[in-house]
Amino acid sequence: MQSPQGSERYFSNGNLCNEQIQEIGVTNGFVVDKLIQGWPKFQKVAQEAVIKSVSSFVLARLIFNEFLPKVVLEKIPSIGCKPNVIRFVVTFSTDEVLSAVVKVPLSMSCAIPGMAQGKKIGAGQRKMHDCEADFYRCFSCESAIPGFPIHTVYYSKKFSQNEIEGENTPPMLVMEDLTQVSHVIEPAEMGEDQLKNIIESLACLHKHILCMSDGKWKEFFTRRSFDQDFAEKIFPLVHKGTGLPEVLVHGIGPANILFSNAEPSKIIAFVDFHYAALGSPVIDLEKTITMATHRYANDLGARSKAESDTLSYYYEILREKMMEAGHEITFTLEALKRSYRLCKVVGASRMLVLYTKTVNSLAQIPHAAPTEEHTKKFKDIAMNGAIEALKNIIESLACLHKHILCMSDGKWKEFFTRRSFDQDFAEKIVPLVHKGTGLPEVLVHGIGPANILFSNAEPSKIIAFVDFHYAALGSPVIDLEKTITMATHRYANDLGARSKAESDTLSYYYEILREKMMEAGHEITFTLEALKRSYRLCKVVGASRMLVLYTKTVNSLAQIPHAAPTEEHTKKFKDIAMNGAIEAVQILRQDAPEWLD
Repeated sequence: MQSPQGSERYFSNGNLCNEQIQEIGVTNGFVVDKLIQGWPKFQKVAQEAVIKSVSSFVLARLIFNEFLPKVVLEKIPSIGCKPNVIRFVVTFSTDEVLSAVVKVPLSMSCAIPGMAQGKKIGAGQRKMHDCEADFYRCFSCESAIPGFPIHTVYYSKKFSQNEIEGENTPPMLVMEDLTQVSHVIEPAEMGEDQLKNIIESLACLHKHILCMSDGKWKEFFTRRSFDQDFAEKIFPLVHKGTGLPEVLVHGIGPANILFSNAEPSKIIAFVDFHYAALGSPVIDLEKTITMATHRYANDLGARSKAESDTLSYYYEILREKMMEAGHEITFTLEALKRSYRLCKVVGASRMLVLYTKTVNSLAQIPHAAPTEEHTKKFKDIAMNGAIEALKNIIESLACLHKHILCMSDGKWKEFFTRRSFDQDFAEKIVPLVHKGTGLPEVLVHGIGPANILFSNAEPSKIIAFVDFHYAALGSPVIDLEKTITMATHRYANDLGARSKAESDTLSYYYEILREKMMEAGHEITFTLEALKRSYRLCKVVGASRMLVLYTKTVNSLAQIPHAAPTEEHTKKFKDIAMNGAIEAVQILRQDAPEWLD
């Protein structure tokens, strides 16, 4: 590709002007021409001196995953993995140096060992690039969004322009180079000052959008936020009925905010607007606050207070800025907090999708398996946080059950006509387990130890529940019984302590569910005693299930070459099944002796 006519005069020689930048498929002269057109300072220097050298290189930083030490991933700092991002450095004859960043969408441009490069750019990536280009066209001018810093963009081109104009230059963004003066921070490093500055910036963005008299900008962001769209399909009440207006949603992650090297709490720019869309204000707030409150992973009360205080701070900032602009805020703080809490449910579901895709990608990378040492470390962290993790699981189940029980529309049941295996099994084997207790039907997951993903950074924090292929109608105690049985294994030799732990956990679940039902204007329809009785009887079903699983597993493994379990593992599995059966008989003698007749 030749340089634009006339660009040669800015260079010390024509060869330098026409030299190809291999990573993005354009010449030095092409980029220089765009900088002269869009960057007044560059134009001024270029008129007074000639370019004596140009260097360009891919921006990248190593991502180190503590539990996947053999995986080497190259990732663009704060700008995402898909595009090719080049730092373009120009040295003039006066020795003045100016630089810019060129961002070109190239599929699979990440340097991931063992993975194919240069795949065809798909429709989704085209839309993402065009969305980001539209954002900068709408808002990238001096003080376009006061208080919400972004890159200055000198040139932008969309995929759709090639189709309309018939040009063969690649779609791209040529923007301000902030790489030498900024850095990104990991969620674990985020402090209160950084959180406050992010919240203030979001308030400025939302105020700017809400006060705009011209709504033409919405034409460029017709695709609703993934979270917003997902929320309205799965949880119809999350963003409806709260009075919260639509704003521009960024889709914030820890790598999307550049902080100053000189002033670590100062935000230099928000980056990566390829997911920009219409949505609720709480979407970006939920992601930001979730990132920042990791320090309270083991103190849910402190975490809840931090969330509440942060939302109150955002609300006051937004209200003040709206008043300064002659507008009033149209929703209450209570509505904001309620929507935020519901949005956290959507956030957990979102993480399920993202985590699954990431795991599937890593599975394709050679040498990605974690070492035994790291596996043990991960396991130890999970076990050390077992009590807190159990609380989080119980709270999540209470949220799920409350949501199901408060839904006025029962259409969701049409998708889960098959009853839970446990429910069906229970009614065949012990007909009274779930009858006569007053417990309603909810959505049963079928929880096992491999169905709950915990965060590496915050070992007690649940990132997502996974594997919903067994989702079905059933009693609340089904998932509770499986969860509590998993968590109380440490009391295998102390049934008194185990019984107390079970009772305390059920009481905790009941209180959480009752509070959440009351917040939603509903009452719980069964007693704690009924819950505990149903739980105990459900353990009988659980014990029967374990015996079935034990028999099927041992028989299946026996058919697989080299798969036979060791004598130690067989004994351990058998002991679990037999101990459950013994306890089941004790429960039946106390709670339902007629079943033993």
